[in-house]
Amino acid sequence: MKKIFKAISWIPSLFLFGLTAVSVIKADGKWGIGILIVAMLVSPFFKKVLHKYGVFCVGKIRAVIIGLLLVCTLPFLGLTQKDSIEISYPVTEKENVDVISAREVTNGIKEKMSKAVTEAKNSFSDEELQIEELEKAELIRVVDGDTLIVKSEGSLYEERVRLIGINTPESVHPDETKNSESGKAASEYTKDILKGYTNVWLQQDVSETDTYGRRLCYVWIEEPSDTRNIEEVRNKMLNGILLRDKVAEPMAIEPDVSYKEMFDTIYYTEKE
Repeated sequence: MKKIFKAISWIPSLFLFGLTAVSVIKADGKWGIGILIVAMLVSPFFKKVLHKYGVFCVGKIRAVIIGLLLVCTLPFLGLTQKDSIEISYPVTEKENVDVISAREVTNGIKEKMSKAVTEAKNSFSDEELQIEELEKAELIRVVDGDTLIVKSEGSLYEERVRLIGINTPESVHPDETKNSESGKAASEYTKDILKGYTNVWLQQDVSETDTYGRRLCYVWIEEPSDTRNIEEVRNKMLNGILLRDKVAEPMAIEPDVSYKEMFDTIYYTEKE
């Protein structure tokens, strides 16, 4: 009888162990841990039954049952977690290709946007990027070959204007050793050109003034219909006229170089 009951007494433990293993596999270990705890809670019941019939030392059998449950459950938990990760987030070859394709599309869009911005910037002419509107001013007097005194329309003050992009020899420098006859000739030439003109049109580039406080401008003696037409620059802009007649030389100083190429073309072309 004792042997029969001994065998029967193992049935609940084996049942709990089997249920724990099945729960671990089917429910990712969530219920298996719960059933393991239940097995530990009900073990006092086994203790009373087993003690009544004197089959085993119940303390030891309970330790063996709990130990077996822990030893057998932990591998299932580790295997289940690994399998769960692999099954929950599968990445097929097609999906991998889709991810790569999406990345290529994104990079392609960025490249096209960057190219479009660059082309948009390059599509602007120098005038649109740098040159301001023409400003009418009253011509007061000529200082030297490349410097004038003017008074802008609506202004109460006279200002000294230095022609951009050209240079004539000195004629009124405080250091007399720097003045020259060619400088005086250039000054007289500018006066002759402007004789009879009471107004000029000022066109500013990037910088407003030079290191001496002079305003930097292109000076038109006649209002142009197209400021980017080389013939108008050659015949209507004082800077271009002085280069055309070889009275001044080109002198490009960054960042005021909007007419640099045009000035070089005018200067290095023989006078007609």
